[in-house]
Amino acid sequence: MLELLIPNYEAELAHLHGLGPAGFVMAFNYRVSGPELMALGYPEAWHKEYEERNYFVGDPVLLWSFVNSGVKRWSEIKLPDPRGVMNAALKFDLRYGAVFSVKKGRKRSVLSVARGDRELTDDEIADINGRFGTWCDHVTNRAALTDREIDVLKLLSVGHSQREIAEALGIAEVTVKQRAVTATKKLGATNRIHAVAIAMQRDYLT
Repeated sequence: MLELLIPNYEAELAHLHGLGPAGFVMAFNYRVSGPELMALGYPEAWHKEYEERNYFVGDPVLLWSFVNSGVKRWSEIKLPDPRGVMNAALKFDLRYGAVFSVKKGRKRSVLSVARGDRELTDDEIADINGRFGTWCDHVTNRAALTDREIDVLKLLSVGHSQREIAEALGIAEVTVKQRAVTATKKLGATNRIHAVAIAMQRDYLT
């Protein structure tokens, strides 16, 4: 599902893996029952041990991400680790990393990225943070489309012309054009038709 929501998904994951070669976990819309959508790039053996030993309960990185928004290097998190999660992670080369936490309304999304050789630089963290924010917009916030942009896409989806949309919404044609252009950019689409197709595929227009 994430490949349908995040533009250039495979290329974005490849870029993320380049910055965090030891692995990553990305989870969107956490609820009591767990995340709504998730992408796992950690070693399979670590994921298996994490689940079998229920590290979720005592993971200081995950705990930090649930009660904070923003970015933090793992080494800067000073929460207790009674289960020894971070020491256990060393066996899988998960030595250095950073966690990114974004809350939109009541929805929280989290990304944790790891390296085995060194800390992530400030520039690398800024790069990941910017990308993750964009991904969160696409997955949890209708690609940051405004209600007015959605209105234009809805009318385009049923075949109305720019002039007809302007009349229906009581706005100038140039405003319709601007909203369509902005929506197209936000969706990572190549043109209006593509933007409408993406919006319909993601149920943004319902």
